[in-house]
Amino acid sequence: MKYILNLTIILTLLTSQVFAQTPKETVAEVLEKSGSLVQFNQIDAMIDAQVAARKAGFENEEDFEKFSKFMKSAFNSESLKRDFISYFEQKANEDTLQIVSEIYENPLVVKMKETETSANDPSKQAEMLAFFQGFQSSPPSPERAQLVVELHKELGTAEMTVSIMKNMIVSIAKGANTLQPEDKRVSEDEILKGIASAFPAGFEQQLTSQLVAMSIYTYKDISDADLEKYVAVWKDPASKYFINMTMEALNYSFSKVGENMGKEMVEEFSK
Repeated sequence: MKYILNLTIILTLLTSQVFAQTPKETVAEVLEKSGSLVQFNQIDAMIDAQVAARKAGFENEEDFEKFSKFMKSAFNSESLKRDFISYFEQKANEDTLQIVSEIYENPLVVKMKETETSANDPSKQAEMLAFFQGFQSSPPSPERAQLVVELHKELGTAEMTVSIMKNMIVSIAKGANTLQPEDKRVSEDEILKGIASAFPAGFEQQLTSQLVAMSIYTYKDISDADLEKYVAVWKDPASKYFINMTMEALNYSFSKVGENMGKEMVEEFSK
């Protein structure tokens, strides 16, 4: 009986480790410090634009309005944010997230986050345009430009942005396809091919160039030494883990919302 009890205890411990979830408080703390949820603020406007772009594919206004109303209800920033957070709670390693939390308390990282937030303020648009106009007469040094390129490479910003755009367009395209008359529907392969054609060769590189230009403005008052240290922060294993988790969580949230939306759409419009 003693051995059976010991075995039961061991199995219980192993099971609790396998299915353990990261405490919500830890996830909330890291996502708050990192500002990871801010990226969802623009999603609704992007969804509205993509839904509007599908209007020509509908034979009558009534069907489009039903589609538009449903999409905006089922596929929105709050749904995506919920599944994004859920993925972290289910999959993230708490010990590593604690390290990430400490990284975001680093004075240099705090300073950089404040700099990034300030530069993204809509009131700075005129200042940013004036800065870009001075590029030709006073371009950044090659060393400075390379530091910013390296930072974006470590952060995977272009890859993350393209992933969000593709996932969103695919989900909306699938939704629109579901509502088409059966003889006008296309296969999923055709949808994916159509999406791929919307992102021509070199698109990600072009996006990277635009992001780099914006970052040269963002970090204009930051020294090369501090920027170099900031790049080094994102080479840390815990930082790379967090970036990869963020990518996975984004893909999961779009996939989950898209999957649920497809099921709900079939049920709603087959009534």
